[in-house]
Order: sequence, then structure tokens, then C-alpha cells
Amino acid sequence: MRPLASSLMLALLMLPPGDASARELDGEAHEVTQGDPQEWWLLTNGADLLVNGGRTYSISARDGSLVTLMNAQVERGHSNPEAIELRGGSALLSSYSRIEHGGIRSWDSSSVYLHYSRVTVGEDAPESVPTVGIMMIDSTADARVTLDASTLRVVDRPDHPNYATGIGIRHGAGVVELLNGSHIDAGNVGVMLHDTRGDGRLIVEDSTILSRRGAAIEVLDANHTYDVRIANDARLTGGDGHLLRVRNSTGAAGGGQPHVNVVVDNARLQGDITLDDSAAGGRIDLLLENNARIEGRLSNVTSAGIGSGSSWLLTGDSSVGHLQLDVAGTVALGSGAAFNTLSVDNFVGNGGTLAFNTVLGDDASSTDRLVISGNANGQANVRVLNVGGAGAKTDRGIALISIVGESNAQFDLVGRAVGGQYEYFLVKGIDGNWYLRSEGGPTPDPCDVDPSLPQCEPIDPIDPVDPVDPVDPVDPIDPVDPVDPVDPVDPDEPADPVDPGQPAPVLRPETGAYLANQFALHHLLRHSARERTAQHASTRGNVRAWATLDGTHTRLGAVKDQLALDVDRSRLLVGTDIGAFAADRGRVGVMLAAARSQATSRSSLTGYRARGKVEGGAAGVYGNWRNDAVSVDASVQRGRFRNRVEGDGLQTERYDADLWQSSLEVGYRLDVGRIGATALSLQPELQLLHTDAAMDVHREGNGTTVRSLGDHGLSGRLGMRLEGATERSSGTMSLQPYATANWYRDGAGNGIAFDDEALRASTPRNRYALGAGARVGVGRGVSAWGGLALTRGDGGYRESAAQLGLSCDW
Repeated sequence: MRPLASSLMLALLMLPPGDASARELDGEAHEVTQGDPQEWWLLTNGADLLVNGGRTYSISARDGSLVTLMNAQVERGHSNPEAIELRGGSALLSSYSRIEHGGIRSWDSSSVYLHYSRVTVGEDAPESVPTVGIMMIDSTADARVTLDASTLRVVDRPDHPNYATGIGIRHGAGVVELLNGSHIDAGNVGVMLHDTRGDGRLIVEDSTILSRRGAAIEVLDANHTYDVRIANDARLTGGDGHLLRVRNSTGAAGGGQPHVNVVVDNARLQGDITLDDSAAGGRIDLLLENNARIEGRLSNVTSAGIGSGSSWLLTGDSSVGHLQLDVAGTVALGSGAAFNTLSVDNFVGNGGTLAFNTVLGDDASSTDRLVISGNANGQANVRVLNVGGAGAKTDRGIALISIVGESNAQFDLVGRAVGGQYEYFLVKGIDGNWYLRSEGGPTPDPCDVDPSLPQCEPIDPIDPVDPVDPVDPVDPIDPVDPVDPVDPVDPDEPADPVDPGQPAPVLRPETGAYLANQFALHHLLRHSARERTAQHASTRGNVRAWATLDGTHTRLGAVKDQLALDVDRSRLLVGTDIGAFAADRGRVGVMLAAARSQATSRSSLTGYRARGKVEGGAAGVYGNWRNDAVSVDASVQRGRFRNRVEGDGLQTERYDADLWQSSLEVGYRLDVGRIGATALSLQPELQLLHTDAAMDVHREGNGTTVRSLGDHGLSGRLGMRLEGATERSSGTMSLQPYATANWYRDGAGNGIAFDDEALRASTPRNRYALGAGARVGVGRGVSAWGGLALTRGDGGYRESAAQLGLSCDW
């Protein structure tokens, strides 16, 4: 017996009662399906195990083997420390599956791909099992772990070693990716880079990491280069307040000295980034780009670049080696609740803005401060917010920016800094520091104040030849200047402090008009087969032409309890059959539509109104087949619409939209009896509608960018129609009254983004409608019909509709 088989037999003998039997695949392929026994598996020599809808206990894959899970469940066996183990370049591909009571161990160059899957290590795991979701061990640069719309949940055991408990992913060398809404919920640390054997890369994109005790991301006892990218609205939450923490478990310098590169791209983060003293010699280089934002403290960060449109808001004293502030980038040194100091070795300004909170008073006033221990270069803007300062005369000024090295940067005050009756100016002192002073006028030349300064040229001493100037003493006449006290007239200026407060957040009605236009766009072309073919069948061989005119009034639920929306829609739909098949039971045809919508959005807070308008047309094709019982209908339409929004006192905004809409409808007719001369039938109907709209991104005259958030989706209608059919004995005229009940399930998304803020209409997902009407047939070739319908939905949704139709055969 081979050694591996012997080991397997020994492992089986050690399984506790009730554990599953073990199966070995040696270079073979096998499929486990629903209903198969739940077993423990060992894969070797490139074996291939597919678990398709089935269940297994722990799986161990080696020698390049492949484990594929589809709608499967893997449960850690009682004798195994993990649910799945991969060695020797093996791979796990999991889709819509669950891995429970144990994590995944991935060795060397093995890979893990989880798609809509879940890994759970809960309280029921025994004490001997590390509570780590995915553990990479001795991994190489080829190793990869990918979470695609998947979830890891791991409990914490504080009495266990920090590196082996409550860890979502223990990252080694290679690449770890969190994509498409993936989520880590870790009792200790979300992702830990620990004891790695090579460089690693972590990508968190449109996903979340939640750690409940430690940092969201922690680098521990590591000694390589790690690239961390946090992008596209990713969210990180650290139990200890850290987004990223780099440290050594020894608690003293001399351990690992990693180099961590962090890029935050189009994400909004709250938390701290810290290089602990225990990891002295390591590096953290941070870059914010593409409107990224961090709100937190940076401690011992080697370099920080604040890119265009990005911002950093300090929540406490921070320290950065090299700080670069690009144009349209912002560093806000605090929120005004407390005053913070930002310590920087070197500063480079490329047109960005530094925001300070200051109690505008005398020289000793409290303020946020920027302390540069090295050199300052470039240009930056400075914005100052007065935090309760009543104003006072200054001498040297309020020290805002201190520079120890070369002071070559230019700092420009943007906006006004006003305290009480004083206007403050940002000036550069002779010491190279920058101060807020309540005195105006030019700053004196440092060489005039102290000619001994190194930068002052000694040629100036030649000026003593000017002693003739003593005649100037006549200048004492200047004392007349005391007349200047007239300046007290400036007390009129106290009016300046009366700054109007921020208005309450009120939605402007134009936002509701955009939402109403979007709602109308998705509904203007919707119709059922009966609106085109009210009769069961045309006279054999004849061609039918038809037309339908309808109008609908809709009241949508109030948006944010502020905006009341009313939408009026009307449509003319015309078409004709162009061919028949299946013994004249099937018809194909073409149709044209002209549609328009007018909407009103009214603010209950301000009374202002905005009007929305949609106008356009569409062309389409249809096909149907029916017999005495079954009917099937399909149609496709393509439309182009012009949209308009007009707000009170604002210029008109115009934009375009395209629309594809397709429908598939199935009906069945059941004869249920007669009442006198009237034959009754019950007709269940199911209709599916797919909407694919494309609204042009629009930039308003005021600079706001408007774009759609919901442009496609699948909607449905489930209905029941009770119909009666009466006919005169002459056969020249018929009457078909009907009543309908319909349930609408709306899957098409809705929402409009105004710049970066999203707003959605209060459109219910489910709507319910009752209707009634009648069709009148005249002779064998002409019929007309009409009907009314009322629809209700959650959130105050109300709708009423009327319809008239006509069809002719010739």
C-alpha cells in the first residue's frame, strides 16, 4: 500500500464516530451531486472534483488538483483544522456555494476564486481550529485569492495568538482581490499581511472590510513590499480605528521593516493610518486620487500625495514625512471641534488648499498649525475659518505655518478672515514663518529689519553717504497723522460678522422633474397584446390595421417627504399586420408610437415648482399566435425621446434619451359557463418586459452633472381577465364586456445622480390594478374598444388610465 494511502487509512481510523468516510481521487475526475453521501475527499496528482449541488466534508487537494463547487456546501470534518486545503498549485473555484465551520488554507502557488460564495468560521469551531477565513501559507508570487461578490465571516478568540484568530484573510505573497461588493466581517483583523515570503498585492474594489477588534488591514512582522489599492467606493472599518496599521509583535524596533504603498482611488474612508514605532525603518507611502477622501490621523506616514479633487480631513495630530498637495486637492487640518497640528518634514504645494480653524484674536489665539521641519516649496492656498474669535490687535501675528528649513513656498489667503472689527491678513514673517495679522499693508523687507541676515547683500552699507538726509527731521510735521483716528468710523464694519447661516437642506423641485421624466420614459411604450389586437382572430386572409389612444395620470409618492410628483402620459399607437402563418393563426406586423409626458414637481417646503416634459416616438415589430385557448405574443420597440426640465426662475434644461423595450406575453383562455346569452371566459395572462434606456449625461447651466442610475431592468405583469361575449342573432354585432385584475412587479431601476449625490423616486416595486371595459364588433371587419383602470401602490402611488382602440380588416 502506498504511503499516501496508508496515511489516509490512519486518518480514517482517527475520525470520531459519525464522521464521514474518506474518498481519494488520484489523477481522476469525479462529480458529487445532490443526494450523494457526504464524504471527506483527498485529491492528488491533478485530480478534478466537481461538487454540483451536493455536500461534502473537508476537501484536501494537492499536486495541481482542481476543486469546483457549484451550488454546493462544504463542511469542515471533525478531524480537520480547515474545510478546504490546497497545496502544490491546486485551485478552488466556488460559485454560489457555502464553506462552513472552517476556513481555507492555500499553500505555495495555489489559488482560490469565490463567486457569490460564503465562508463562515463561527463559534461552533473547536478551540484547536484557527478562526481564519482564508490562510495563505508559504505562498509565492503566483498565488491568488479572489473574492467576487462573496462573503467571509470569522469569529474572534481573544485568548488565541493575534495572528491566528478572527482574521478574514491572512495574506501572503501574491495577489488578494476583493471585488464587486465582497464583504469581510472579521472578529479581529480584516486582512493581515503576516510572515510572508515575498511581495504582496491587495486590491479592495467596491467591497467592504469590517474588523471588530483590530485594524481593517494590518501588516505584522513582515519584511517585503506590499501594494494596497482601495478603489471605487470601497469601505473599510477598523475596530481599533485603523484603516491600516503596520507593526511588529515584539513591540520594539528591529523586527519587520515593510514598504507599504497605499493608493486610495475614488473611495471615502474614515480611520487612521499608522506606522508603529515597533516597525521603525519601514515605510508607508500614501496617494489619494480621483476624488478620494480620508478622514483620520496619519502617524509616521513616510509620504502622502493629495491628488486633484481629493481631500484629507485630520481628526487629530498627524505626522507625514513628505507632503505634496496638488491643484484642487485639500488638506483640512480639523473640523473646528479641536485644534490639530500637522507635522511635516518637507512640503510641496502645487496649487492645492490648506484649511485651518482659528480663533481669530491676538497672537496667543488657538489654531490648527502646520509645522514643517524641513523645506517648503511651491504654492498653496490657505482658507481660514474663524472659530468663535472676537478679533483683537496682533503684534507678531497668529502663527499658522512654521518652517524650520528653506521657506520658499508661497501661501495665499483665499476668501476673507474676519474677527470682530478686524480683517486678518496672511503674511510671511522675517523668520520665514507665516502669520495671521490684523494689521494690513506690506510686510517689511527682512533685510531692513535685520541687515545681518545671510541673504542680505553687504552693498547696502554704501547708503551711509546719504547722511545729508538728516534735513528730513522736518518730517515731524507728520504727527498730524493722528487725524487717522478717524478710522474708528470703521465700527460700521461690525456688520461683516453677520454671516447668514447655512440654509436647511431642501431638495429643489427640478430633481423631482428629472425623476418624473425617468419614470415616464420607462412607461411610455409599455402595452399589452390586447391593446394591439382586441379580437381573437381576423377574418382569414385579411389584413388588420389598428390604432390605440390612451392617457394616464400618475401621482408618485413624495420624494424625501418634500417633492410631490404628478405625471400625465399620452400615447398614440398604430400598426398593421404584414403577414400570416400557421393557417392564419399567427400574425406578424409593424407599429409606430408617438408619446409624450408632462410632469409637475412641487416642493412642500418652498412652494417652488418644476415641470418635466418628455416627447418622442418609437418604431417596433410584433408577432403573435393564438388558437381558441392559448395565445403567445412578442414585440420589440426602439424609441428616441427629447427631455426637458423647467424650474421656476431657472433656464430650461434639455437632454435626450434612447430606449429599447421588448415584451413576451402568454395567455390562456378557459370557458367557465354562460349567463343567459353571454358566454363567460377566464383568461390568466403573464407578461415579461425588458427595458434598456440610455439617458444622456447632462450638465446643467449651474454646473451640476445629472446622470441616470437606473437604465435597465426586467418587469412583469401577472393578470386575470374575466370576459363575456354576447352576439345578436343576426351575427352583425357583438359585445364583449370585461374586467381585469393585474399585479405589476417593476424591476427597472430608478434614480438620478446630481454630481455625486443620488436621489431616487418613491416608485413602489409592486403595483396592483383593477380595470373594466368593453369591445364592440360591427360586422366581420371592424371593432372598437375602450376601458378604464385604477392602479395603487405603496408610498401613496396612485394611477388612473383610459383607453380607446379601433381595428379594421380589409
